[in-house]
Amino acid sequence: MLSDKGLSCAILRKSVSAFIIVCCLCLLANAAVPSEKNSKQTKEIAAKPVAADNTSAPKALKSASAEDAVSVVTEAAVKGGVLTCAKRIDRVVKFLTSDTTQHGALLFFPQKQRDEGVFSVSFELDGAEGAASYASASFYPDKNGGCSASYDLVQYSKRSCADFASSLSSQKDKAPSVIKKDIGLIALGGIKIFLMPSAGGCTVIKKEVIEN
Repeated sequence: MLSDKGLSCAILRKSVSAFIIVCCLCLLANAAVPSEKNSKQTKEIAAKPVAADNTSAPKALKSASAEDAVSVVTEAAVKGGVLTCAKRIDRVVKFLTSDTTQHGALLFFPQKQRDEGVFSVSFELDGAEGAASYASASFYPDKNGGCSASYDLVQYSKRSCADFASSLSSQKDKAPSVIKKDIGLIALGGIKIFLMPSAGGCTVIKKEVIEN
C-alpha cells in the first residue's frame, strides 16, 4: 500500500505522461495539415517565374530591340572583366561585322588588371563575294572612365587600286597620296584608307583611331 507521499508522486508521473502525449499529438496534427495561410504562400511562390540572369553585360548596353542586342564579343569581354571599354567595344565590333555573313573572333585579354590594360580582338570576316577579310581592334581604358580605340580592316578587291580610288572620288578629302612609293593613301575624315597593289587586284586597308 502506497503512502500519501508515494501516491502523490504516482499521480504526478501519470499527469506528466498524459501532458507529453497530448503535446506530441498536437505537433503531429500541425505538421500533417498545413494551415490555409501557409498553403497559399507555397502556391504563390511556386507560381512566380525565376528571374533571368542579366549579369552578362552592363545594363547600359541592353536594349529591347533585337538589332541592338549586345554582341557576343562584348559579352565575352565583360565576363572576362573588361568593363570600362564595354560600350566602345560593342560599337566598333558592330561596325566591323555589319557587312559580313559570318565571322570568327580571337580575343586578347590583359595579363593583369583586366579593366585597366589593353583589350584586343582579331576577326576573320566572310564577305558577300566569298573572299575572307581580316579586322583587328584594340581598346585602351583611361583612369577617368573613358576609352580610346583603334581598328584596321583589311579587304581584297578584284579591281585595281586606281579603280578603287576613283570609286571614292566623291567622298575623299583630297587627292590620293602615297606613303612612300607603292602604297596609296586616301583620307575620308578620320578614316584612312591604304591601297596596296596585289596580284590581280588591290588590298584595301581601312584604319581609324578613336580618341576618348
